[in-house]
Amino acid sequence: MDDQSTPPAPRRRHPTEDETRQPDMHALRTPLTVVMLRAQILRRHLRRGDDFRSLEAELDQIDATLVQLALAIDQLDHDG
Repeated sequence: MDDQSTPPAPRRRHPTEDETRQPDMHALRTPLTVVMLRAQILRRHLRRGDDFRSLEAELDQIDATLVQLALAIDQLDHDG
């Protein structure tokens, strides 16, 4: 008897909780990184004695990014 049966199909592996949260963590890390970099830029502006407008522009960018971060956290809170 010639055994030419097909091998069983591989079992689909369900993603772990860590794997499903990976994109969520990216959604948090990206704006957080932007805020950290903007804070460094702001420090440089302060050390150089730059004018108020450039400092205010950096603070505006930090505020906008923090809003994005807050929205991402809210989304995680509703999804989780």
